[in-house]
Amino acid sequence: MRREPGLISMNDVGQSPAALLKAVAVLLVAVAVALVEHRMIEGTKRAHSSDVAWRRQADEATATAPVTPSTAERPACMSRTAFPASHARPSSSPPSSSVLLPFSPAPFTPHSNFDKVTYLTSNASGIPAISAATLEKSVAMTVPVEQLTSAQMMDELRTLYDITDFTDCIEYGDLQKKLQATRDSAPITHGLRYGTLLEIGNKSPTGIVTLIHGLGDSAYGWEDVGHELSRRLPHLLFLLPTAPSRRVTINGGMLMPAWYDIMDMTNNGLLSGRQDATSVRQSCDYVRSIAHVAAKKHGITPQRVVYGGFSQGAAISLCAGLTAHISPAGIACMSGYLAACADVLPRIIQKAVPITMFHGRQDPVVPLSAAKETKEVLEKNAGVAPISFLEYNMQHSTLPEEINDLAAFISRVLPTTF
Repeated sequence: MRREPGLISMNDVGQSPAALLKAVAVLLVAVAVALVEHRMIEGTKRAHSSDVAWRRQADEATATAPVTPSTAERPACMSRTAFPASHARPSSSPPSSSVLLPFSPAPFTPHSNFDKVTYLTSNASGIPAISAATLEKSVAMTVPVEQLTSAQMMDELRTLYDITDFTDCIEYGDLQKKLQATRDSAPITHGLRYGTLLEIGNKSPTGIVTLIHGLGDSAYGWEDVGHELSRRLPHLLFLLPTAPSRRVTINGGMLMPAWYDIMDMTNNGLLSGRQDATSVRQSCDYVRSIAHVAAKKHGITPQRVVYGGFSQGAAISLCAGLTAHISPAGIACMSGYLAACADVLPRIIQKAVPITMFHGRQDPVVPLSAAKETKEVLEKNAGVAPISFLEYNMQHSTLPEEINDLAAFISRVLPTTF
């Protein structure tokens, strides 16, 4: 009797132990394939139902959004983003029950972003520290090439891009072209391994917005927010970077995506706090450089960039925008604060850039008082223009209503016509 290759009859099984083992193996493979197919089908159903539910809730929130965010009644807190947890992409972070942050109300979970307002003394993250001289060169990245000397250009190429061969640069103009081409095509990484960079939205945009995640998260944690904003603002491109994995001291040295190390806690206020300025500057360099590369690729001026982020990502957005040599269109700070205050304040250049801060009144992670102190310090100590401040009845999270306000801010500073 003819049968398909690999199939085994009961007569074969009775005649040979080897045949029996083969039959069992084939059966196990068939069961495994069936389970995988079942999970894929169920996963697709759950994702679809979650997406439908979110769209319905977002549309209802948009239709009933009040005019005055600071005094309006807020809906109950959802997840960290404005989307169901079942629809969020999985994080590569450690298990949620592994470590407790000091003074945190719950175990550390990647999607809760427990990056409490904390202050750092030094870099103990396991990432090699870079010299102050290298950091000073890095902030010159946005200085136009034509304003640099030959020595400065070669210095930047060596320290930031690890380029040491200049045999093709016979004249000053050759060196200018080499540096400009490098800037336009390669982000500044300082030798760190950054994760996924998602690009969502218009393929021929007229403006760029960064959405920078918080501690322990990734670009995928904000992918749905990026798609929602791109639906409302179709003329823009949204860049969602992922932080490098580094050891976070306050989480017992656990390795996780983090824009900077968090070493200790203090309740003594913002100015008396301490942060790791090295990793803050590294992250600012990276964020500014990916925005620059994207802007150059699409023929967009640097003034058509908005830096936005959540929690740790909000801290990086503030620093990246305020210390840039070319003013961005705006800065969106969601549940964030000013990191590395003592280091950032003297380096602030862009004092007129539009800034809006979005914060929850019941935030147990980054207290509302820290956000208000950030606003006060920037306005009074650094001379930054008045900062808009929107409050919500939420914890360390994001609401659909906040996304409405965020979209309105971005639309105002990056209009369709300009």
